[in-house]
Parts: sequence; C-alpha cells; structure tokens
Amino acid sequence: MKVLKSLLLAACAAASFGAQATTIDFATYDGALASVNDAHFSLAGDGEQGTPSAYYGYLFNSVDGPVYPTNSILKIQFDQDVTGVNFVFNTFGDKPTTAWSLFDATHTLISTGHLSWENDVSYDLSQFGNVRSIEYNNGGNNWYFGVRSLTYTAEAADVPEPASLSLLGMGVAGLLLARRRKAA
Repeated sequence: MKVLKSLLLAACAAASFGAQATTIDFATYDGALASVNDAHFSLAGDGEQGTPSAYYGYLFNSVDGPVYPTNSILKIQFDQDVTGVNFVFNTFGDKPTTAWSLFDATHTLISTGHLSWENDVSYDLSQFGNVRSIEYNNGGNNWYFGVRSLTYTAEAADVPEPASLSLLGMGVAGLLLARRRKAA
C-alpha cells in the first residue's frame, strides 16, 4: 500500500509543476552570442550577416555591438512555443519605424507593433501564445538597436487530466492486488 501511495503522490506532483519563466539579461554577456538556453539569435535581414553581439548590456543587430554596418532584422527563435513574452528595447536614436513581430512555428505572423524611440522601453506581449520567434526590424535603415532583456515561458507539455491519473492509479492498485493474491 505504501508503494501505491508513493506512486500516486509522484504522479500528482509531476502533473502539478508549472512552467517557469526564463529571463535573459544581456548585461551578463559580452561578444558574439548565438544562443542562450532554448533561445537562438541571428541577423536575418538586409545588411551585415553573422552572429549578433552582446555589448554594454544589450543584444545588438550588429556583429560588433553598437557600430555600423548593421542588419535590418534581429531574430530570436525558440526551440518550442513560448508565451509570456516581455522585453526591454532601445532604438538608440529617433528612428520610430522600428517594429517587433511575433511568429508561430509555421512563420505565420501572430502580431506586430511599433517600438518607441525612447531608451529602455519595456514591452509586455504576454497576451500572445504559441510564439516561436520574434523579429525586430528597423525597416532597412542602417542604424543599430538593442534588446536589454527578454523574458518568456516555454509552453508546458500536455499534462494528463485527473481521470487519466485515476485510471493509472487503479491499474497500479490492481497489479498490486494481483501480486498479493499470488503471494498468498
């Protein structure tokens, strides 16, 4: 019976754990930055190609930090769907045409919006789910911008519903009873 209780408690505990938010603070990195955890960074538009760089507390749309030439698109791709996306962004100038775009796994646009030209503005996009990538686009203009931090939550895998856990528990109990009867 102790074995059965232990199995049921373990199954319930495993089902109750929620996904934890991941925060990437780019101030902790220096130089070329291809990935952190399950987030991958690339320069995906017109202009300089290569791995984006993290300098002075930001991930830039350039391979050498806040210098020219730059790339028009800084792309962040995730290994799985995420939700709860928040980021802090800096255009380092008065170029209000910079935009963010969220895409799903098939690269279908989920939503897009303009970024402020003010310094270190926080954006809360947590109302959007199934996000597989974010693109920051300066409209093809050759100026640099940076992401200071990024927070997201990997979407949890499907969790068995309580009825499934009950069936599992009854199956284990049946096996234990059958084993007891054989032993007797």
